[in-house]
Amino acid sequence: MNEIELLSKSLTKSEAVQICKYFSIHAQGFTFNIEKAPEPMLISAIRNELNKAGKKKGKRGKKHTSIGDIYEFFIKSDIDKVETIKKMSFEDFCFQIEVHPWQTSKATIISILRKEYAEIYNQYYSQLLHNIENNKFILEGIINETSSREKLELIRENLQSDLKIERLLKSLKEQLVKELGKEKVERMSRNVAMSEDNLAKELIEARVSEKYIPLTMYLLENENYKLAENNLYLIHVIIIYFTQLEEKHKNELQDKQRNIYEYEKEVKEYQILKENYAKIKKENDYLQDKIEYLENEKRQLTSQLQNEQQEKKRLDQQRQNYYQIILLIQEKLQFENVLIVTNDDIFDQFEWFKKRTVSIDDFSKHLRQDNIMFFQEHCFCITRVSYESTEKWRRHENYLKQKEINFVELSGFNFMDYLDQIIEFIYQKEQIIL
Repeated sequence: MNEIELLSKSLTKSEAVQICKYFSIHAQGFTFNIEKAPEPMLISAIRNELNKAGKKKGKRGKKHTSIGDIYEFFIKSDIDKVETIKKMSFEDFCFQIEVHPWQTSKATIISILRKEYAEIYNQYYSQLLHNIENNKFILEGIINETSSREKLELIRENLQSDLKIERLLKSLKEQLVKELGKEKVERMSRNVAMSEDNLAKELIEARVSEKYIPLTMYLLENENYKLAENNLYLIHVIIIYFTQLEEKHKNELQDKQRNIYEYEKEVKEYQILKENYAKIKKENDYLQDKIEYLENEKRQLTSQLQNEQQEKKRLDQQRQNYYQIILLIQEKLQFENVLIVTNDDIFDQFEWFKKRTVSIDDFSKHLRQDNIMFFQEHCFCITRVSYESTEKWRRHENYLKQKEINFVELSGFNFMDYLDQIIEFIYQKEQIIL
């Protein structure tokens, strides 16, 4: 039984992002914007973390995340549902999932099975994996499918309260005509009016955010909203509709908060540049002005969240200034004839940096050939982490020292760490003032 395989194939990208954030699992190159990492990279990072479960991460003694930790994360994230399920038989649990498959993710279902129905989980592990791999209903082959009428009855039982709002229904339909087109709305109206089985099918197949659509058509058809037995459908439509509006407003707020986060990240990047150029007065003054400008813009942003277009212009200007500074660094690299010796592809994100890199193997070839002209014509910035062994590094280091070749050992693991050290190397060598 490979539980890591089952879990990794059941995750959505959104769930993978949540796991990486909660357990501090990093995807290379996306430390500060994990949401933008490709889904396969997120899943791979989670699998790598789980394969190290039980081992210590570092000197602090904290252990790597286990698969049990992740399943417990899903349990705690949906604790109300889990508490309800504890009172159910396995058959009742399966019935709820079959009737409302949109309400519980595959990963959460697996977490609940593993915790509350361990015997079933172990017995049907292969069937679960088969269903997920073939994009089937996750409990197919484990339970018998429920009839359409039973599903409809359960949906009816889950609806609450009593409400009659004809005007709202008509307003909803007018809105749907604008969004979906009159032909599609009328076709759905005719379909749900034919039978309750058709209505049940529409409800099961519709996305959770759109289930109020077939219900709205059904209630308006033949004035079904006037029937007492349909009052429950009516309240469901209203709840879903206003929940949708609330979610829309929530997403808009999250977008604005995300923009603030990106804005603050830009400010931090400029602050780092300021610290690294503290000895260069002219550049330091320039950065100080930009930091003060950004801090002032940040204060104003809190009261101007709705002005998104203006915010975008400011962010674009910040990025442009950032790359202007990088271009200045490029000119100094070319002027000083600096080569970067590395196997790290982190420099490939800038084409002009990529052109000035040489691999460890090529560097070793020049060293073995004692190509003194090559070494005298260049200065070298060497990423220490690219060497597979300390012995090889010592040989190269001793050779460069013996030949009195200008070089610097780059430590760290990210682009900004390397960039800081390259800049410091150039300034110490030439005492350049930009």
